[in-house]
Amino acid sequence: MIDDQVNEWTVHRLKTTKIEHEAWVAARLRESPERVKLIPDPGAPNPSDVRYNLIVSGNELWKVLQNASSWRFSYSEEGPEEEVDEIVEILDALSDWADISSEITSLKHQRSTARTVGEMIDRAAELGYVIYARELRLLLTGGIHSEPSQWTQAEVFVPRATLLFDQLADHLPHDSGIEGAPTIPVDD
Repeated sequence: MIDDQVNEWTVHRLKTTKIEHEAWVAARLRESPERVKLIPDPGAPNPSDVRYNLIVSGNELWKVLQNASSWRFSYSEEGPEEEVDEIVEILDALSDWADISSEITSLKHQRSTARTVGEMIDRAAELGYVIYARELRLLLTGGIHSEPSQWTQAEVFVPRATLLFDQLADHLPHDSGIEGAPTIPVDD
């Protein structure tokens, strides 16, 4: 987005955004009478019960990232090192997009971003990886505010598809004579 919009995302704007964010964080840390921490929201599902959803479009993943206050990315290190490196690059790019998501306000730029995210999903699939994501509802406690505030964390997990196929094969009946093939009744 930044590379494609050099007139909008000038070096000055990027530096100013970074300085403002660093100042905000420093002020929060100085003013915090109590350590800031994230806890599960008692009014939301327990994080251990929230399942990951298979992501198949850029719109789906962009909505998860755009609505979140923080992001966690993880991936499988199975596969050739070059492919794992490329998955890491994709996740770094997704993290960068998530970092500036609050700055992307126009529908045109949101659509463009979702399309770019979709291209990353497609590239991951070409490399043999699938993308799962989930949203956790948490509470931010401590700091200068006496009341906890709502916090949404996006978690993105990118496993190698073959790992999923292996797990699926482990759960299928094996009496068909072909290892890993399901038993399917056939009418004559």
